[in-house]
Amino acid sequence: MLLDVQNLAIAFADKTVVHDLSFSLDRGESLGIVGESGSGKSVTALAIMGLLPANGKVIQGSIELEGINLLTTKENYRGKRIAMIFQEPMSSLNPLFTCGYQIKEAILQHQRVTPRQAEEQVVSLLNEVQLPASFTKRYPHQISGGQVQRVMIAMALAGNPDLLIADEPTTALDVTVQATILELLNNLRRSRSMSLIFISHDLGVVRQVSDKLLVMYRGRCVESGTTQEVFSKPRHPYTRGLLACRPRPHLRLLYLPTVQDYMMESPEGKIIPKMPDNPLLGMPAPAYQIPAGVAPLLQVAGVSVSYTRGSYALEDVSFEVFPGETLGVVGESGSGKTTLARTIVGLVAPQRGKVIFQNQVLGKYRPRSVRRQIQMVFQDPAGSLNPKMTIGEALAEPLLIHGVYRTKAERRQAVIDLLAKVGLEADAMARYPHAFSGGQKQRISIARALILRPSLVIADEAVSALDVSVQAQILNLLKALQKEFHLTYIFISHDLSVVKFMSDRVVVMCGGRIVEQGLAEQIYQQPQAEYTKQLLRSIPA
Repeated sequence: MLLDVQNLAIAFADKTVVHDLSFSLDRGESLGIVGESGSGKSVTALAIMGLLPANGKVIQGSIELEGINLLTTKENYRGKRIAMIFQEPMSSLNPLFTCGYQIKEAILQHQRVTPRQAEEQVVSLLNEVQLPASFTKRYPHQISGGQVQRVMIAMALAGNPDLLIADEPTTALDVTVQATILELLNNLRRSRSMSLIFISHDLGVVRQVSDKLLVMYRGRCVESGTTQEVFSKPRHPYTRGLLACRPRPHLRLLYLPTVQDYMMESPEGKIIPKMPDNPLLGMPAPAYQIPAGVAPLLQVAGVSVSYTRGSYALEDVSFEVFPGETLGVVGESGSGKTTLARTIVGLVAPQRGKVIFQNQVLGKYRPRSVRRQIQMVFQDPAGSLNPKMTIGEALAEPLLIHGVYRTKAERRQAVIDLLAKVGLEADAMARYPHAFSGGQKQRISIARALILRPSLVIADEAVSALDVSVQAQILNLLKALQKEFHLTYIFISHDLSVVKFMSDRVVVMCGGRIVEQGLAEQIYQQPQAEYTKQLLRSIPA
């Protein structure tokens, strides 16, 4: 047995965040740890690494690596015997040094080799993670997100560890890049006889790299077993809820199940299983047809955008969006999705082509009435909310700017009514953004986009950073609000399963161009472009 964790309990100040956790790992074996944010996954990994912050401590239990108690040993095992890959690779790399220098530094730290030998190992490690030797001279900002993650994996391997801990290493990556990173981790594990702990909130991702699964909820293990057992016969209602709330690429439902459909909690915190009783659960969405005789709400006609001379971020992009529908836009990072959104809302001016909204050609300077009708929900809700403004002030600000209501009392009531629509209480108005969870912040961002009652809402990767259970709640909310307020959506994402659930029609982008567009069912069942087929093949099972 390589790693043995028994009865582990971790506390911050007087609050216990991990309770009586036990698991073991053999050499060459992989363990997936899944659960929502706050379930204790990352804290458990930090405890194994001996990297708990100053206010955190292990108050019970043991962590042993081949018989060595990691809680009391003075041996430096970090990096040498156990290495860790973090979720945000850019924050783990020093922007002032080349990738090669940073990998070399890790090698010299953990191995007794000469600088020349270390340089040779840098090239070997880069080749092992499928990067060319030229990357030794590149800085972190000069490579893509997937390449940065590969560099981090190379650094983690520099000490030839027995155990690699990967903490949400693919969460923010495109589906194709995610697939290559998962394949890479599997290959490295086999070739090096290395053990792996893979932490994620996405069961579909964990399934591809794990022999065993550990499901955590609020600091406790609620279910464990082989990956096949957990997926085929989940016993705990929380596990069943996590499995059910993932969108399915080959089945478009009217409503996504949530964890709350499968369980409830007593006032004492006891989990009570329940049978799903939502009448919409499992109901397929009706087939969509392009409305006949209806003028499009938005037309993008031959739009090209260039940031540098000779290269285009968008090139000859054309499509239409009809009232009340959802148009999904998919593609990898760099395909032009966000540039397209910024062009439609007027943050970027096209060099060629036209953006036509309600039969009006939109120029660089737009009347206030048009700006009010087109709103956007951004990927990072924390970055789009002013930390110095209360939620009430942030939501009332657009009403004040556009003169929608005459009195402060009317604006306050409008904010309270909309907060209720997105599932938040009126007392949220007096609190600041930092006091809310990620899912709550996204609800507030949606409320801010809807406060002016727009016709068109552009959601740019609005759920990509959320737990799958919270993601399901937000997607259901977006659909419910669309029906209630007669909204039209442009839904941008690299997650094809999410786009399939939300979209009536789909536009597939690559390299600033549209490679395919059509009805969602048509795109997913009978893709024509090879790029679309590649994207669909990369979706986790």
